[in-house]
Amino acid sequence: MIDGYSYGNVFDPAVDCSDIMNNLPEAMTGVYWIKTDKGPRKAWCDMETDGGGFIIVQNSPVSWDVPSQSILVHPLDSRRWSSLFGNMFIRDFRVQISTSKSFSNTKADWYYRFNSARKLTQLLLFDKDGCSSHHPGIGDVQLIKDLRNKKTVSTQFQCSRFGTHFHKSLGWGKMNDCLGSPCNSGFAVLKLTTTGSFSFSVVSSKSGIRNNSTAFIGCDRGKCCACYGPSSDKDYCAPKCQSINGGTILSEKNEIHAWFWVRTTLPKRVWKKCMEYEKTDQGGKIIKWHVDDDSGVPRKGPCSYPGDVRLNDGVAVVGNNETLQRLPNIEGLLSYRADNKKLYLRGKHHWKAMVNEGEVQALERKLNESNKRLLKLEQDSKVYASCRDVLKKTGRVKHGIYKIKVPETDYTNVYCHMTSLPGCAGGGWTLVMKINGKKETFHYSSSYWSNKQTYNLGGGMTGFDSQETKLPTYWNTPFKEICLGMKVNNELNFISIPYQASSLFSVIADGSYRSTNTGRAKWLSLVKGSGLQRYCNREGFNVQRNNRQRYPSSHSARIGAIGNNENDCNSPDSYLGFGAGLTSSKRTFCSMPKASNTCGNSAHCRSGGSKEMHAMGYIFVR
Repeated sequence: MIDGYSYGNVFDPAVDCSDIMNNLPEAMTGVYWIKTDKGPRKAWCDMETDGGGFIIVQNSPVSWDVPSQSILVHPLDSRRWSSLFGNMFIRDFRVQISTSKSFSNTKADWYYRFNSARKLTQLLLFDKDGCSSHHPGIGDVQLIKDLRNKKTVSTQFQCSRFGTHFHKSLGWGKMNDCLGSPCNSGFAVLKLTTTGSFSFSVVSSKSGIRNNSTAFIGCDRGKCCACYGPSSDKDYCAPKCQSINGGTILSEKNEIHAWFWVRTTLPKRVWKKCMEYEKTDQGGKIIKWHVDDDSGVPRKGPCSYPGDVRLNDGVAVVGNNETLQRLPNIEGLLSYRADNKKLYLRGKHHWKAMVNEGEVQALERKLNESNKRLLKLEQDSKVYASCRDVLKKTGRVKHGIYKIKVPETDYTNVYCHMTSLPGCAGGGWTLVMKINGKKETFHYSSSYWSNKQTYNLGGGMTGFDSQETKLPTYWNTPFKEICLGMKVNNELNFISIPYQASSLFSVIADGSYRSTNTGRAKWLSLVKGSGLQRYCNREGFNVQRNNRQRYPSSHSARIGAIGNNENDCNSPDSYLGFGAGLTSSKRTFCSMPKASNTCGNSAHCRSGGSKEMHAMGYIFVR
């Protein structure tokens, strides 16, 4: 209660914390009652920072396993997210990091202001407004404000990126739901990714994942930390919780405290401040005057409250044109008209309407989009040595078609996967082949393995579908690592094999066996429920039996592993691999089905029962 007037209580709840400030300008930071779609609920309001009006919604530096509950979040309570305000339309989302439980030890404090208000349950965006389909994030950002120095530090920032997006009900995708409905175990019951953070950058348009940050709190590939610098003039945080440019890292061993706040509207006092200016009297003496914030009439003397905005920083809020015309004739004075929502600048003789900041920013965004399109056209016209070369030279992480250099035709269009695949870390994977196990195009004896002829170039641009292809990258692209994928019943698994060669052609075309040390279990992880006979366990390239003349119908694979029921490799009856096995005419023993299986798992004459699993195979190199 202030001056006998009470507001923000259970009988007279406020719309939000800013509403309390508007009705009670002297309101103090603390607990108030706020209207929600669940009825009046308690909220902790910060009535001081940046004009006030912030509601606390989380009080822990950890995010994913913190429960969300429909009860009050207090700065010093047990850690939790609030699910009370999920349907509120928020304009600002604020992150505050401290080295103690006291706000006085705050080391980083910033907020994202959005271009348009959105529900808290839509905090993380997917595939729009600056955030990609692969990584959800805080996007549609108008500006970043550093609350330590009270300055806007970026208007170009687009997305604070989180870990890989799997589904709206899993991992980070679940976070939006939990901000509106209680999740007692947190939103990452299944921790599908170990990367997720709140961050921003004044250098680039994105932060998190592989981008540097000016400030950061969260986890990056399993390492959790907070990171900040002495100011917001550069990036201080690198991926994997590393510091740069003199930044400070706080690990899980240090004391870290964090609070997350939202603001739905700006308090009127942010806009309506006493304006102070100076005039020279007839005797040449400089006298301070101020504009009365109620009547708009100029009065002699300074503003009543120290720290109120002076003339060059102040804005007079008026209701209409009539009140505007009554303001003092001071050149350079700014005024905001509430009726038409326009800002005016006083010239020598007249008030002049100024261009709306939103219009300027919209134009800037259009120019930025045009520049991006021009840059994309320029990049799309370039030819690269490999997909890894694309990533290294451009930093682009968008999967798609790129021009890869080949001597025969100058270049060929190739699908590039620019980020990690499950089982194949890193990005910049160049597609080489796609094999359908139900077809005989690439069976072991096919000439495609030993020649330099392409097959269905169009299939090399369509990603993870069922089109077969063989690209010029088979004989032109050197590599140090191979990524192999198999899809069975729409379940797609990958493994990586470290192996250095001038091309895949140089490894396979001469038919010589070349071994790898991948291991039986890793090969079997390509296909769920797959199997091999117990013995032999030979793996690598051009994998064959020992005595081909004596056992012409035994299994083999261009890339893969074979097994035998006898303790040798003379007559293997099982394989898991690519470019594998026998044509249909040679599948004559152990009750094998006649249909060929050139990619996948075939295992017969084994005590555990027969296996015949056709796969769609994908071969990438890097």
